[in-house]
Amino acid sequence: MDKSDMRPEEGAEKGKYGAAGGNNGASTPQSGDFNGAAGGFTFAYSAPTEDERREIESIRSQYLPSGSAESKLEQLRKLNKRVHSVPKAAAVALGIAGLLMFGGGLSLSLEQPFGWALAAGIAISVCGIAVMACAKPLYTALLKRAKKKYADTVIKLTSELLGEEKDI
Repeated sequence: MDKSDMRPEEGAEKGKYGAAGGNNGASTPQSGDFNGAAGGFTFAYSAPTEDERREIESIRSQYLPSGSAESKLEQLRKLNKRVHSVPKAAAVALGIAGLLMFGGGLSLSLEQPFGWALAAGIAISVCGIAVMACAKPLYTALLKRAKKKYADTVIKLTSELLGEEKDI
């Protein structure tokens, strides 16, 4: 069979990613044109744009095993997020608990403005204020502990990313 006998498949359409019947499983953008018996088949390749390349890499990374696709910069970002998120969550939870105590004491003192309810409401509200005041020191202490725990790993990753050869 010579080139003059080859014809595009009937009913096949030229798509975004290649000529009819001429793609051979390739997933890169391309174009093809069959010029008849004398001209043969011409082929032109066009590389994906920068946006398409990012989208392709993003989709590809979702299907790779979790450890292999992770760059050092991504590892650094995850570590930094972990260092800050745990202390922040604990401080917010403590602050909310103190706020609820304060609100409960306030409502108790406003419901019965005389007698034991007033004294109990004020005492509960003061305890709630004290609990809320402990949220910032708790955040600071937990952040300091987390930074100490992950310091070696973060310094190693940042040194590798910056190209430094120092041992710290």
